[in-house]
Amino acid sequence: MAWTQPPIAVAVTGAVRDPGTFEVPFGTTVAEAIERAGGATSAADPSLVEMAATVTAGATVRVPRRVTDRGEARVNVNLASLRDLDDLPGIGPALAQRIVAGRPFARVDDLLDVPGIGPATLERLRPRVTLR
Repeated sequence: MAWTQPPIAVAVTGAVRDPGTFEVPFGTTVAEAIERAGGATSAADPSLVEMAATVTAGATVRVPRRVTDRGEARVNVNLASLRDLDDLPGIGPALAQRIVAGRPFARVDDLLDVPGIGPATLERLRPRVTLR
């Protein structure tokens, strides 16, 4: 007898067409959960979301916008100048240089590989940076 997992509930918020809480099959990916919420809007920055990750019961998938809540443009850490990186919260000239030296980044979380960027700094940077 095959045993199947029951559906799980997941919340999808942010820059999606129909945010809310949805029942999805066990094993659903983040991309599939976003599609269940009507898909990302044109204001979304999907490069900040791990689309291939599997959602878990009770999780919230947040799709951020390309600009911050205060209307500031996100900085592309793979292309930004030293000056643009230096303007980010918690980043000075030396750390900006280390970011440039560590390029390219495949995920925002890869910034943790840059000496001097820890979890707290990454969380300050997350709403202000993009990879595209």
